[in-house]
Amino acid sequence: MNNALNPIEPDQTISLSEKYKDVLAKLDEGFRSPDMTPPSKINAKDIPAKLRECNQWVCWKSNPATDGDTNSIAPINPRTLRNASVTDRSTWSSFQEAFDTYQSNSDSLAGVGFILSDDDPFVEVRVSNCRNPKSGNFSMLGWLVLDQLGTYSELSHSATDIKFVGVMDAKFRNGRLAYPENEIEINYSARCFCITGWTISGGRDVRDITEALLWIQDIYFDLDPNDSSYAKPSPLDVAPDEDVVEKACSAANGDRFWELFCGGIYDRHFDDNGADIPFCRLLAFWCGPNRDQIDRIVRRSGLFRPKWDERDLIAGTTYGDVTIGHAIAAQQPTFFHWPDNRPKPT
Repeated sequence: MNNALNPIEPDQTISLSEKYKDVLAKLDEGFRSPDMTPPSKINAKDIPAKLRECNQWVCWKSNPATDGDTNSIAPINPRTLRNASVTDRSTWSSFQEAFDTYQSNSDSLAGVGFILSDDDPFVEVRVSNCRNPKSGNFSMLGWLVLDQLGTYSELSHSATDIKFVGVMDAKFRNGRLAYPENEIEINYSARCFCITGWTISGGRDVRDITEALLWIQDIYFDLDPNDSSYAKPSPLDVAPDEDVVEKACSAANGDRFWELFCGGIYDRHFDDNGADIPFCRLLAFWCGPNRDQIDRIVRRSGLFRPKWDERDLIAGTTYGDVTIGHAIAAQQPTFFHWPDNRPKPT
């Protein structure tokens, strides 16, 4: 790792897409080939049994957009074809009843949906606008969440979003966080979400994602730009930059660090902003609240780009300043303690 901080050549870039390339190739073929797409456009056989066994199903249709908003989803009672309520179980049904009703009324109904309730352990995570439906490429943010959750995941009807369904042993708040290109949304109650069955996770079952949700909320939802760490000066370097990178690469999550350091799939995806905070958060763990050292390593990584130095004309801060501040605020007070007997950087 002595040359770890040399500029990254394109052929050195590690791509997470290799991990899922066979599944994605089959999925893309399915979306392009009418022979592989069921008439209902719902792949019922791959919808997890844990969901199909629940009597929490409805049909749905799309409400036209108003005032520039995106279309909203209207849940429909499969028995009456009237509006269903996300808080009234008497308007829900079994999966089979909802699916049969949809197939019999596909001219007016758009699909089937699952109702999340306070009485069940299920949670939905959605990453919006993270897939280019023409090329099939995912944004870095989409890949990071896909890799972290490890539960049932599927494409949306638009083929631009990834939806995840897991179970949890704690209640997280419903939340939504928008980025310039993507949006992360977490829902666990009073919510209807559409199901396609077009899995991108190789048919994974619904799994416990409590720890992964904590990771997502720590990084993406619990960021306070007014945190006092923003005003703190940088301490002395904890170790030479090369040693920080070598130590980070040898850790249990070293593959993820190296993927981010190399720029991930930067040249093949349409959003990189989602990778900046996770990378800087990892650096904050190893460097401590040392803004200068984190900045230096980012500048020598494959994620560095001109946007890093773009300055907000009103606040006077750069995109890089704010990103590092977010990462330190999210990471503290947990930083790696380097041995006191290490040679100090010169």
